[in-house]
Amino acid sequence: MKTDDYIDTTGDVVQGDVIHYSEAVFEGSHRRPRFAGDRTIHARVIKESYGAATGQHTFILEVIDSVGTDAIK
Repeated sequence: MKTDDYIDTTGDVVQGDVIHYSEAVFEGSHRRPRFAGDRTIHARVIKESYGAATGQHTFILEVIDSVGTDAIK
């Protein structure tokens, strides 16, 4: 997907939305992690829920595309 395919919006993320985000990737053990690089993930929100007791949103995502270090297939 190209960056041109996206529209910057504000508000809630809901089921059916396509999102993209970047994250740091680490390798090695949890005691001695080493930064390996970054990856960008494009995903569709399959399900979202809100836990009122914890005030936490939870999302189930379907990965459409992933680029960068250790990309998700």
